[in-house]
Amino acid sequence: MSIFSGSSAVNRSRVAAIAMREALQPFIVRQDPHHRFALIEYGNGSADVYLDSDGMMANHISGEDLWISS
Repeated sequence: MSIFSGSSAVNRSRVAAIAMREALQPFIVRQDPHHRFALIEYGNGSADVYLDSDGMMANHISGEDLWISS
């Protein structure tokens, strides 16, 4: 059995989603929990982020600061 299948994979995915929400929390300036949407801002950039229990999708990403790590 693959480590990426079954209930353990689902549990890891949920844990990862929770960790991602916690990491993004300081940068969320607006959110709509009903649609699992969050607008994040960092430096001169922003992004629309959709967080679900099993993944994340970012779009409308703008600015340079989102791409430069310190």
